[in-house]
Amino acid sequence: MPKQETAREKPIWEVQARPLGEPETPWVTMKVRASSIPQADAIMRRRGFEIATQSVILADGQPDTLPSSRLKLKPLVCSNCGYALAGLTLEKASVTCTECSHSQPLMHYVPDNHGMIDRNHPIIGVLAVIGAIALVLIMLPIVISIVYSFI
Repeated sequence: MPKQETAREKPIWEVQARPLGEPETPWVTMKVRASSIPQADAIMRRRGFEIATQSVILADGQPDTLPSSRLKLKPLVCSNCGYALAGLTLEKASVTCTECSHSQPLMHYVPDNHGMIDRNHPIIGVLAVIGAIALVLIMLPIVISIVYSFI
């Protein structure tokens, strides 16, 4: 089983970046930790920047020295029928299979939960228990008075 790469083992890349959709903004040098240039590009896009991929270098000034075997891409095939999708037109980050018309996404984007509360966070459970206890304490006198009114 291959050893999984940790964040410390990933190289730091120097990239020329600017905000997405702002071609008049000058390029600035930024650093990003990633396994490859495509991953560095994806990370920077999630952060709202585009990069000039032709100017990407390792932070120590060396050119891309990652083993070429790690940069090889697998051929893209339709997940529905297995048809090879190489050479087909890219449309909205997906390719439509000419055999079965299945729209094959090239990349799945999972946004960060900026401003969102994680429902599985332990504090949510604690708050739910506190809320339930408060509700019982508030409702208890009302329930007792209703029960005693029937006696």
